[in-house]
Amino acid sequence: SFGRKAPNSAEAAVYEAPGRVVVRDIPKPVIAEDEILIQLVAASICGTDLRISRYGHFKLPSGQERVLGHEIVGIVAEVGSEVSGFEVGERVTATPNIGCGRCQFCRQGLNNMCPDYEAFGVTIDGGFEEFLRVPGFALQRGNVFKVRSLDYTLAARATGAGDWRIMLSHILPNCMAIIVIITAADMASLILTESI
Repeated sequence: SFGRKAPNSAEAAVYEAPGRVVVRDIPKPVIAEDEILIQLVAASICGTDLRISRYGHFKLPSGQERVLGHEIVGIVAEVGSEVSGFEVGERVTATPNIGCGRCQFCRQGLNNMCPDYEAFGVTIDGGFEEFLRVPGFALQRGNVFKVRSLDYTLAARATGAGDWRIMLSHILPNCMAIIVIITAADMASLILTESI
C-alpha cells in the first residue's frame, strides 16, 4: 500500500504488541495552538526502543498502540498560534523524557529522573513517523532544541543515551518502508523496501 497514501495520513512504525511493530499509514497529527509539528528527517533506534518492541513497557497498557522512537531530528513543519521561539523551517531535536515540572528532580533540572514523566515513543507517539506532534507541555518544559550546524543523523544520535545501533534516516513520504526485526541478541536489522 506504500505510495498510495490517503490524504492527511503519514507512514509510521507502530508498536502493536510485544514482538509486533508494523509500518502503516496513520492519521497525520493535528496540532493545537500551543504545539508544534516536526517533519522527521532522522531517528535513531536505541536499547529502549528494542526492549519496548520486544517486551512492551509498564507505561504502555496491554492493547495500547504507540509510535516508537525518541531520538529524533527534523524540521519544524507547523507552529501553533500561541507558540513563540520556533519558526517553520527550523531544524530541531527533542529530548525524550518530559518531567512533571513539580517534583524535586524536575526542580533540580533532572527531568530524566522524574517519577511521573511522559516520554516520546512511550506515553506520547514518538519519532518513527513522518510527522511528530510536540505537546505544549513539552515546549514549556524546554524539551525541543534548535539544531544549527550538526548533521541530521549525528543530531539524532546525540539525543539518546548512547545506546543507538542503527539509524532510521529520511522517513519521508513514499521513500521507504521500514520493518524492525528484533533478534535474540537484542540487535535490530532493517529491511528497507523502496516504495511502489
